[in-house]
Amino acid sequence: MSERFNFKDAKTTGSGDFEPLPDGVYPAKITGAELTTAQSSGNPMIKLTLQISSGEYAKRLVWDNLVWTQAAFWKIKNIAEATNIPSNQAADAGIEEVADELLNMNVDILLESKTNSNGKLQNVVKKYLPQEQTAPVVSNKAKFMQ
Repeated sequence: MSERFNFKDAKTTGSGDFEPLPDGVYPAKITGAELTTAQSSGNPMIKLTLQISSGEYAKRLVWDNLVWTQAAFWKIKNIAEATNIPSNQAADAGIEEVADELLNMNVDILLESKTNSNGKLQNVVKKYLPQEQTAPVVSNKAKFMQ
């Protein structure tokens, strides 16, 4: 006989709603680089999953999209340079090769908070930076906004 549960009194936890991380620079590892298509444009894109690798927010996840278009290539160039992939190599490679190269790479990410279309505050990756061995978990972002 299977055990029965009373869901009426069960507390709801683990809803997946997380407070955004404070604005700043965080060390992260690219743990996912999924090839997909942008819903808004139909263009190919890489959906990145980044895991904060140390500090108070270690193991928290952040997501970003790299849309494979000329107009958005600045972001692909930025992450390529931050992970020591020559940007001309990224420009000449296909989207599959870039996704494969990025997987498991370490990078610092500059996060900012932004209100999304649903009115919720969320993190946005503003910039990718080469990971420094002594990088603080959160630092003054002003020096990176050039």
